Amino acid sequence: MARPPPTLQRKLKKKKAEKAEAVAQEEIERVVAVVYNFLDPNNDGDVTFKEFNAFGGIWRELQQTKWEFIRHMRECFGSLEEAWSFADEDGSGSLDWVEFKRLVRRWDFAGPIKHIFTNLDLDGGGDIGETEFMSLDSTEQPKWC
Repeated sequence: MARPPPTLQRKLKKKKAEKAEAVAQEEIERVVAVVYNFLDPNNDGDVTFKEFNAFGGIWRELQQTKWEFIRHMRECFGSLEEAWSFADEDGSGSLDWVEFKRLVRRWDFAGPIKHIFTNLDLDGGGDIGETEFMSLDSTEQPKWC
């Protein structure tokens, strides 16, 4: 099959990029609507300080879970370096979500882990490398623990 002329290729590429941007924008709008609905549980159209402050409790829970994960890794392996050596079984230098989830469950960590993975995926690439994993080492214990 012959390739379209360069002008048409550019137009098709531009059209594809515009469609991807529109899909991304729709996803952002959907997420914002979900978050707003979460923050406005009585649907009065206003988000009060008390309603907004619910995020504070959620944030503390997420930080608590992250700290418990770090403590668990240190208890199991002695250090985060050793935990990484064990985690990167195939020597690829990274873990995707499926690998991370499987390993964490095998390590008998019972807490929620999706937010930990997302937090570690610093570049948003869908996987975590050693440097990203080792960023856990700089995490301070939450003051309420």
